[in-house]
Amino acid sequence: PNLKTMLVRYDGSLHVEVGFSDRPDELVPAVERILDEPPVTMANDGAAIIRRMQTVAASPVRQLDPNAMGMVPQARSRYEGVDVKAMENSAFLPEIRAYAESQYVRNRASLEALEIFVDCMLGIRGRKVVLWVGDLEMRAGENVFRTWQELFPDQARRQPINPMMETIQYDLSRDLRELVDRANNDRVSFYTLSSLAASVGMSASSNQRILETSGRPGQQSQRDIRSQEDALMVMSNLSGGMVLADNAKLDEQLAQVSNELETYYSLAYTPPSPGDGEQHSIKVKVDREGARLRYRLSYRDTGEKDRTADRTLAAGLLGVADNPFGISVDCQELEPRGENTYLVPVMVRIPIGELVLLPEEDRHQAQISIFSVVFDQAGRSSDVHERAYPIAIENDQMAAAVGQEAKFVLGMVLREGPHRIAVSIRDDLSSSESTTFIDVVVGSVAEDTIE
Repeated sequence: PNLKTMLVRYDGSLHVEVGFSDRPDELVPAVERILDEPPVTMANDGAAIIRRMQTVAASPVRQLDPNAMGMVPQARSRYEGVDVKAMENSAFLPEIRAYAESQYVRNRASLEALEIFVDCMLGIRGRKVVLWVGDLEMRAGENVFRTWQELFPDQARRQPINPMMETIQYDLSRDLRELVDRANNDRVSFYTLSSLAASVGMSASSNQRILETSGRPGQQSQRDIRSQEDALMVMSNLSGGMVLADNAKLDEQLAQVSNELETYYSLAYTPPSPGDGEQHSIKVKVDREGARLRYRLSYRDTGEKDRTADRTLAAGLLGVADNPFGISVDCQELEPRGENTYLVPVMVRIPIGELVLLPEEDRHQAQISIFSVVFDQAGRSSDVHERAYPIAIENDQMAAAVGQEAKFVLGMVLREGPHRIAVSIRDDLSSSESTTFIDVVVGSVAEDTIE
């Protein structure tokens, strides 16, 4: 009841279905809409390969019959007694490699999208939780390669390269660790919802698990799910979260997550080298015997400019902004540029009284940096642009200036359609910042609606 939830899905692009809300009448219909979307998964392809391998493994040995194939006498001796089943066994390898490559590309894309989202979460102050619903493989295709080796050991021994060793090229351990490092830096904990954990529990009693090994019906290999479970455990354990099981007690587990968000405590200390950009480990101990702790195990101490850029991204993607300066942005008259593009002048207004002004002989000087980013309706973003501006005010004008605004115009060339423009102002002298955003519709139909 006291938590605000954002609902985001990924299908190759990030889509914010619902911004931060605590209203079930907004969140539940959005979940139902997502249920109607086709799943972005290729797990069934791997299961299909395994089923076909099991069928071939259970079939009797067959040899090639040159006479039945109508071969000329000169070719018969060459193919006499060739093991057809062995040929079929080896034919699975190219298909398994193609599957593993596809899974690797999909998993990597998911991690990159999650990195973008986690970076945006830095713009929201305080502790955040990301509940990741889905599966990720640490080593794509590992279970299919292993099943092939166990089903066809003779062919596996004849291979010049161990197929299991091929999974090294699909290993995402480093990418996953980089993601967790980003999350720890942004005070994000991962709670991962694993459908695999549910399938293991169900199959133990029903013997219906699809990813069996060695053609032994009813026997599920814990190693088959190890790659996927490893990935989720790394995400959760290293960031101070935990793995949830998609089972009958899911509601109780989610209630536990909710309770943890309201009952956690914070420990603070002064870092030995602030802003050095390096990774630092954390270790927490308590005096109470038998207590178990969950906390982020490391953090990277990024610079202030990086944090301002991330908060600008958060405002553009998530629509969340902290604006203590009271800055404002608005769009001036559009100028057509051809090919459905327009020059959009964006006026930025900054209350001068909110800035630190240092005296320098006959004037007072402030130094600000303006960060800006643009998102379109598909969730695509521009780069975060940074511009530095000095503000100089003569001493005899100071009394009047502190009640006025500094104005800057940012020129942006945008295509027709809806856009969100996010702007952050950083006072470089005080290391303080302020962020805001504006939603605009660019194009001839919207020219008279944009101020």
